Amino acid sequence: FTKTKLSPMKKITLYLSLLCFLSVKSQTDFGLWSNIAVEKEISKKMEIQLEEELRFNQNVGRLNSLLTEAGFKYKINKYYSLGASYRFTYYTENRFGNRFTLSNQVKYKIEDFTLNYRLNFQTDFSTKDPVEYKIRNKFGVDYKINKRWEIGVSGELFYSFYYNRNRFDRYRLAYGVDYSFKKRHKLSASLMFQQEFNVANPESDVILAFKYKYSLKNKKKK
Repeated sequence: FTKTKLSPMKKITLYLSLLCFLSVKSQTDFGLWSNIAVEKEISKKMEIQLEEELRFNQNVGRLNSLLTEAGFKYKINKYYSLGASYRFTYYTENRFGNRFTLSNQVKYKIEDFTLNYRLNFQTDFSTKDPVEYKIRNKFGVDYKINKRWEIGVSGELFYSFYYNRNRFDRYRLAYGVDYSFKKRHKLSASLMFQQEFNVANPESDVILAFKYKYSLKNKKKK
């Protein structure tokens, strides 16, 4: 048989498709996240963002939560940025959640590839549950196909401080596609697989997520 040489983009797509197939095979629940975001550049270094999100679980048969999040990001230089955000969550069983996040992100470009690492420090609390602290480590690789299309893969590891339990307790794998149309509009779709471990009765989920982001136009200086 004649060997077919695959381009780097085709190899990435093949590997990620295999990853998604294996994730779906392991699913215990299927969820859907739908997100709308608006961002505004305040200066060349700072931008703010507001997001609304609906999350469905139980094989997309039940609305689980409604999220509202606001935050900002400040670019220290072309490689490193800091951010902070607040999230309010309403759960359909009449429970509320609040989350504060401090984010650190590093990006490095190599031609059409972008390597990125994100370190988040989170505080989660609600009206019923005690405060929970998390450290989240996320590493990803994005590939820019052209001006409109981009694909990426990422992995994330969660470390929780809760009661007397301090341990890694969850990981998440994701494959995503971004499509930029016009100048300030972007659509994103991703397939995620997450699994708990080091806990009693660990849960696993496959999540399909969609996001629309609109960037507000900056006013021209007179």
